[in-house]
Amino acid sequence: MAHTSDSCIISTIDNNGILVCRRGKNTLCIDLSRPSSSDVLSLTQACEPIALDVERNETICGTYLNAWKMDCSSFIPHIDMRASGLEDAVQRLREGFDVDEQIVFEPHQLNMYGAGSYYKGGKSKSSHKRMFGTLVVAFPIKHEGGLMIVRQGEKEWAFDSGSLTSSHKEPYIAYTAFCHTAEHEILPVTYGYRITITYNLLVNTPPAFSPSVFSSDITMLKAMISTLIQGRNFLPDGGSLGFGLRYKYPIQYDSSSLLISRAD
Repeated sequence: MAHTSDSCIISTIDNNGILVCRRGKNTLCIDLSRPSSSDVLSLTQACEPIALDVERNETICGTYLNAWKMDCSSFIPHIDMRASGLEDAVQRLREGFDVDEQIVFEPHQLNMYGAGSYYKGGKSKSSHKRMFGTLVVAFPIKHEGGLMIVRQGEKEWAFDSGSLTSSHKEPYIAYTAFCHTAEHEILPVTYGYRITITYNLLVNTPPAFSPSVFSSDITMLKAMISTLIQGRNFLPDGGSLGFGLRYKYPIQYDSSSLLISRAD
């Protein structure tokens, strides 16, 4: 599966939804499950303003957009991933991997988008070989617009965090998780502030394929390929057999094991 999104309740037990961050030499503690207008203002002052370089389609420091960011070195979020259901939700992205591997939720960046701000689009930027997906958590701060559009190949999904978080009386967070090779953009925010935290989804060790998750179609394909390569007329001088993949997987492999050789 390339994408999943929904909303889930934030329990106020154990300080869920609390964000601790730095503002100069001071430390702020903000409850993002029930933020006040002064909390939002304090957070904008603690973040770094960003702008969009339209020609290069990159974010740069400046004041062009009504948007801000905070790098992971400056904040500590508190969300119980298991109790909130987020841990189970992102498991859907791990089709084809060993499900016994523990998921690591690595905070990447906090983003604030005010009215008129947007993100032109791109892929998640990470050099982690253990990364298999991206999780975006949106907090219940009233806002309109700011839809995130996720694209993978010819498929497209829309994540409306404003509608998902405002459709409940109790504080709910909205989330979307997608394969880290997917492209995404954020449409202009028309009202309020869209506040999100982006997580890199990692596994403890480079994942290995588990035969137990193969579908009957994959099993049939494997049998057909096995029969094909056993034929004496198939690559009689040896060679390599390859095929394209839709997604990029963080897998370590020995390319020499993929070579087909023929004995005289």
